Amino acid sequence: ETLLYNRYLMGRNQIDRGNRDYWTIHPKLVDEVTRLAKEDPQASSELRPTFRRRGRGISKKYFELFRKPENRDPRGFIVPSDQADFPTATKFVNTFIKNGITVHRTTSDFRVGGTNYPAGSYVFKTAQAFRPHIMDMFEPQDYPNDFLYEGGPPIPPYDNAGYTLAFQMGIEFDRILDGFEGPFEKIEGFARPLAGKVAEVKDAAGFLLSHAFNDAVVVTNRLLSNDHDVYWLTEPYTSDGTNYPAGTIYIPVKRSTAD
Repeated sequence: ETLLYNRYLMGRNQIDRGNRDYWTIHPKLVDEVTRLAKEDPQASSELRPTFRRRGRGISKKYFELFRKPENRDPRGFIVPSDQADFPTATKFVNTFIKNGITVHRTTSDFRVGGTNYPAGSYVFKTAQAFRPHIMDMFEPQDYPNDFLYEGGPPIPPYDNAGYTLAFQMGIEFDRILDGFEGPFEKIEGFARPLAGKVAEVKDAAGFLLSHAFNDAVVVTNRLLSNDHDVYWLTEPYTSDGTNYPAGTIYIPVKRSTAD
C-alpha cells in the first residue's frame, strides 16, 4: 500500500511541476555560480537567513541565478510538421507512446509565443506523470564534472551519461516555457506521418526524391533491389520553378517505377 501511494505521489508531483514554473538545477549551472562566487570578494555578504545558521552560505544574488526565468523547465515541446524529415519525427513520437507518454497532434494551424505552427504538428505537454522521461528525451544531458579528488581521475558515471534522443534523430522542436493551449487532439494508438504525394506521374521521364529524410534510403534500397537505376544529382537542378539541391535522388522512369 505504501509503495503504491508513493508511486502515486511521484506521478502527481511531476504533473504539478509541469503545470507551474519549475527549475531543475543542472551541474553546469552549479559550477558557473560557484565560479562567480569565488571570484567575488563580497560573495559571503547578503546571506539568505536560511543559510546563516549553517555558517558559510551563498550570496542572495547568486542564489537568484538558479531562478532566472529563461532557465525554467519547459511546459511543453512542439515538433513542427513542416520540418524536412517529418517521417523520422513521427518515429520519434511513437517511442514516447510506447512508453506511456501522452502526445497530441494539432488539428489546425496555431500560434504560440510569436511562432506559427502548421496543422499536424506534435505537442508534448510536460504536465504528466512521466515528465522526467520527456525531459530526458528532449533536453541535453548534463553530467557533473566529478573527480575523485582535485587533479585526480574522473569518477565513472553510472547511467546518467546517455544521449538525447531528439538530438540523435535530428528532430526539430521548440521548447515552450509558458503554459499554452491550442487546437490539439490526443493521438490514439500510434502516430502516422502526413500522407505524401507523387506529382506529374503521366509521361514522366523520371522522379526526383528529396535526400533530406531518412526513409529516402529505404526507397533507394528497395528500388536497387528491384534492378532500378538510382542516381544522385551532382549539382542543383530547377524544374517548373522548383529548386532541387545537389544530392537529390533521381529515379529514371521504368514501366514498374510508378507502381
